[in-house]
Amino acid sequence: MKKFLNVLHLEASPGWGGQEMRILKESQGMKKLGHKIIIGVEKNGGLIKHAKNSGFLTYDIRFKKIFWFISFFKLLYIMKKNKIDILIDFCSWPRINALLCFFSKAKWTLGFKTKGQYRHFAYHASVDHSNKIHERSEEHTSELQSHS
Repeated sequence: MKKFLNVLHLEASPGWGGQEMRILKESQGMKKLGHKIIIGVEKNGGLIKHAKNSGFLTYDIRFKKIFWFISFFKLLYIMKKNKIDILIDFCSWPRINALLCFFSKAKWTLGFKTKGQYRHFAYHASVDHSNKIHERSEEHTSELQSHS
């Protein structure tokens, strides 16, 4: 019997571009596999409308520094409420999201390994961050599928 997973994807970008399109495409693919996808995105971010139109549960999160304390606990609540199995974090909120991953109780976490930040120690798996290559969708999507 195949186990379906609750997946939380975090995105701090306020815009709509390649990164957000990648997240939407990944999420649609995981949804087709039967997983429940939850997306936490910057309040009024470009991904919100597209995610909601695709039927995803979405949460507006304020990732700006002045809101980090409130947002941190809001995300912990969201993770507990939705019993998150997998947390995908490729946000620009480096150390705070790494702490979220650590406290999330998710069975599997994925995020960037960024030079000098040491946030990757909080993840089960990490992808090397590159300033030259913005998205690596195929790599972590196929790894996610192999863990379901």
